[in-house]
Amino acid sequence: MKAMMLAVALLGGAISTSASANLITNGDFSTGTLAGWNVATQPGDRQYVHADGTSGADLGTVKLGSLSQSFATVAGGLYQISFDLGNPKKMGTFFSAMFDGSTLFSVKNTAFKTTTYTFDAVATGATSTLKFAFKNVPDYFFLNNVSVTPVPEAETYAMMLAGLALMGLVLGSKKRQSDDFGGMSA
Repeated sequence: MKAMMLAVALLGGAISTSASANLITNGDFSTGTLAGWNVATQPGDRQYVHADGTSGADLGTVKLGSLSQSFATVAGGLYQISFDLGNPKKMGTFFSAMFDGSTLFSVKNTAFKTTTYTFDAVATGATSTLKFAFKNVPDYFFLNNVSVTPVPEAETYAMMLAGLALMGLVLGSKKRQSDDFGGMSA
């Protein structure tokens, strides 16, 4: 019984670890820099795009700017995209989140408290890009805790359950054989 519990714990840990691996580098901006991210602003723009290492990234430009990152994916694979976003001002703002060129989220001229947004998207190739486009004239957006994680397919869970059921049958059979002989070995 102890062996089965250990196997279940190891198998469950392996699946949850692989399912929760964040493909984004520096998604919490804890380095205090924008390392791992591609920053694009227009010439002559007031650029206010930085990370201080404690509260995510602040994104503010007069003209349209962007922050993006590309990473390895499996074509046709399902991925969960999540990020925290806040905007203290209402006017002169635009923010959009895109995965492989498809818009996941877009907001214009709306103030809101920091909120966690989560979306599922399918990768179109071996490399995918997460891009945030923004403009915030009077202030800046707060962006933090950016993650892209693979979503395990149903077949993964089905195989895990089948393996656990088989282990249960084998261990149950061994226990019954042991009980048939009164716990004595021959």
